Amino acid sequence: IQRLIMTESISYTLREADESEGKEEEGSIHSISETSQDNPRERTRMKKKYEYLIEQVDPNEFSRWEEVNLEICSFTDLGIKVAINEEYAGLVYEDQVYQEYQVGQKLKGYVTGIRDDGRIDVSLHPDKGRHVLSTFDRIIDHLKAVGGKSAFGDKSDPEDIRREFQVSKKVFKQAIGGLYKQRKITITDEGIELVEK
Repeated sequence: IQRLIMTESISYTLREADESEGKEEEGSIHSISETSQDNPRERTRMKKKYEYLIEQVDPNEFSRWEEVNLEICSFTDLGIKVAINEEYAGLVYEDQVYQEYQVGQKLKGYVTGIRDDGRIDVSLHPDKGRHVLSTFDRIIDHLKAVGGKSAFGDKSDPEDIRREFQVSKKVFKQAIGGLYKQRKITITDEGIELVEK
């Protein structure tokens, strides 16, 4: 069994690709730092804590989209290394990261699959359908907070969308499209509006 050896990377920058258009979204740059690990003694303690995580598993160890408990281990060029259920090592790819995280931070995650080499891929968000549905509520809450009208829409900057709703522009567009079909919002040249009942 191979074990996880943490990197000493202090920070890195993320750039999200817009899969729907096959190109990078301009302005989709996000920095993540290990500010909680500035203390060398604390960094050593955390490194030892994660050193013996199991890095490779059998294909049937987890089911697809199984919810798991995560703890941030370290940051790499590929994304974020995480501890899964305090026993296994996994990787969250950079295009799944929409906000700042710190080493030692605990959160929920979802196993997206196990690679041929036995390594575990993880997402910080549920499957796409559930992710879009959860974004519905964020958009409605946002509209209620700003008086029913918002400048956010199809033409909004990806980074502004990420900062306000913690989702990619692709997911945001799917969500407003779904809300429009449900007749909960209208889409205008100026943005989106809450439909009054």
